[in-house]
Amino acid sequence: MTSRATWANAAIGILRLGGKENNPKVEQVLQPLVTSLMVSDEIERPNIIPMNGKYYLFVTTRLNRGTGNDLWKKADAEIGDNVAMLGWVSDHLTYGYKPLNGDAAVLVASVPFGWRTSTYSYYAVPVKGKSNEVLVTSYMTNRGFASGPNKRSTMAPAFLVRIWRYYHG
Repeated sequence: MTSRATWANAAIGILRLGGKENNPKVEQVLQPLVTSLMVSDEIERPNIIPMNGKYYLFVTTRLNRGTGNDLWKKADAEIGDNVAMLGWVSDHLTYGYKPLNGDAAVLVASVPFGWRTSTYSYYAVPVKGKSNEVLVTSYMTNRGFASGPNKRSTMAPAFLVRIWRYYHG
């Protein structure tokens, strides 16, 4: 576990770019917005939604990329691929993110990797005309044709997520 934990270091951050649009240069590396040091080596596909004067950060992760060895091995054996959407909220774009729901869990899908309904890569978008709702989209990948040949990627079911309480830090 100690060895695995040394590799479990992921972060979501912001770079400030400058220079020409076709050849940008990194001008500034800001502090990470969130980290998962010794927890996971995969938090990816971030998107930030400004809503009601707050910033909501959403990412995708796989639970079996973490260091909870017994937990993820049991889940993999019993269920399979475990993909989750995590979320945080802040009053500021570049710092101060706090986990939604106390632990950042927004959605979790646990289906065998070889099932046709194995989803991946959640993405939240604001719902026009709503001040506290996001639409979470995803797709079913069939990576490596795990669920059978000639079954291409397609849209997965979408979820409407209502944000009931806002962080007031």
